[in-house]
Formats: sequence, C-alpha cells, structure tokens
Amino acid sequence: MELYGFPSSMRTLHIEQVLLPVLPNLLKLHWLDNQRCLAVFQNPQAARSAMQSVDHPFFKMRPFSAVPASVRDEINPNDIPRPQRPATDSSAAKRLIANALNLRRQAPRRSPEELQQIREREKKEREERRAARTAGPPSATVVAKERAKNDTSAW
Repeated sequence: MELYGFPSSMRTLHIEQVLLPVLPNLLKLHWLDNQRCLAVFQNPQAARSAMQSVDHPFFKMRPFSAVPASVRDEINPNDIPRPQRPATDSSAAKRLIANALNLRRQAPRRSPEELQQIREREKKEREERRAARTAGPPSATVVAKERAKNDTSAW
C-alpha cells in the first residue's frame, strides 16, 4: 500500500505511530522519496484491514494496484521484503521417499553376546509366566493363615 501526500517532516516513527493498530502485520516501510512510502504487510488481508482502520488527516493511502505505473517502475522488487517462510524439517520428506522406495529402517546390529543375553532373559520370563499359570491361585487355608498372622487387632 502506498502512503502519500504527507509533509516532508514526517518520519518513519510518526507513520508507525499512526499504523499502531496494524503494526504487528507491518513488515517494512519502504521510502520512495520524502513524501511517499510503501507500507509492506504480511498479507493482502492485513493491508486491507490497515486501509479500513487507519484514517489520518496528514496523508492518504491507496492499494498497490492503484499506484501509478511510473511509481511502480521506480521500485526495485529486491527492496521489498517477503514474509519469512516457517522453519521446515526434511524428516517427513525422507520418510515419504523411503516408504515409496520400499526401504525399511534396519534395527541396529547386536553382538552375539548381546543376542545371547536377550534370548536368556526372554526364556527366563517365559518360564516364570508358565510357572505362575500352573501354580494356580493360593488355597483358602494358606490365605487364612496369612491373614491370621498379620492380624494383630485381636490382641
């Protein structure tokens, strides 16, 4: 959006104070000369909002599309900042490519000693589960004796 028609004594600070309601969406003020500047916003909606909400007697505003061609030719496109792209991560792309190529992530290789320890631990766990299943629940007399031994309220 172009801001124009203000006195040459106006500075960036003065314009930012006028644009304070929409300042979070303002990327940059690009001065064309002492009496004209471009207000660059993050998106077109923010520029429209600024045009509707800001009214100041010392300057006029118009959208960039209404700026005369002679003024547009003066502007170097490299001087106008673009919104920052959010930070990205390549892990999603790598995962998609690996799945498309049918590549599998391989588990880390273990030494023979580690594999033997894992097998022994799993075998021990299986035997403990089997022993717990075959033993069955404790008998009623064993449970009653344990309760009587722990019950000291009768004394």
